[in-house]
Amino acid sequence: MSAPPSWLAWERAYARASFGVRPGAGARWLSPHLARLHPDARVLDLGCGNRPATREAGADAILLDASAAALAAAVGPRRLRADACALPFRDACVQAIVARHVFGHLREDERKAASGECRRVLSSDGRMLVEAFARGDLRDPGTGVAVRQELRTGYASATEVASWFPGFSPVELREESVETRYGARRRVVGAFAPT
Repeated sequence: MSAPPSWLAWERAYARASFGVRPGAGARWLSPHLARLHPDARVLDLGCGNRPATREAGADAILLDASAAALAAAVGPRRLRADACALPFRDACVQAIVARHVFGHLREDERKAASGECRRVLSSDGRMLVEAFARGDLRDPGTGVAVRQELRTGYASATEVASWFPGFSPVELREESVETRYGARRRVVGAFAPT
């Protein structure tokens, strides 16, 4: 598969660094949602990166990322390099999708396509579990979008995150903040059900 230009920055970033979502950061809010699933439920970790939170939360997930370098570092037997805007799955075949810090990195047209694909592959009783950087995060430049080392990162309110998912209804949606010595790390977490 040849990588679209938007993926190349991620390839370079994962190849040169060992960054990723902090261990333990996502497992706390994901675990209760994933624990409610049937043991045979199919879980998709969309944009899993190099440290899949689904592993920490105890879920046996399909790890999907656009970056080959991230997937090479990710631990898990089922790893798949693919585009979130064109998921290689049949309709209604997964019971949960975990998307941590994925949709904020996408442009609006990509968000619409990826959201539509998630709606297509999620079962009618499934859950979409989302985490995004929130406005007011210590890294937010105040414009809602930052570009660092060629990587686009969006910052959004809970209302904005909900608007990214037409065809879904929020079951849980909140903003959280953790103070650090450098400032507040803010995120939006949400569980969405298909409508």
